[in-house]
Amino acid sequence: MFPGDPGGAVVLLGMVAYFTGVVRAPLTAVIIIVEATASRGLILPLFLAALIAHAVSALVCKERLYHGLARPWRTALGTKT
Repeated sequence: MFPGDPGGAVVLLGMVAYFTGVVRAPLTAVIIIVEATASRGLILPLFLAALIAHAVSALVCKERLYHGLARPWRTALGTKT
């Protein structure tokens, strides 16, 4: 798919993009992946992939995952935030 690039880098980019797309926390996703894999040389490409995934995720779904999961709890407790 990307000639000359190692397959592991493509996998890491996919991991950070998926995590960011689901949770919509790009900084958290990059830090977790970098710390778990010791891939400090890929920080800039990982940030770019995370920012793209965050933007696409915001277009697809307006509500964040954890906000949607917390909605029943918030209504049960009577809070609005």
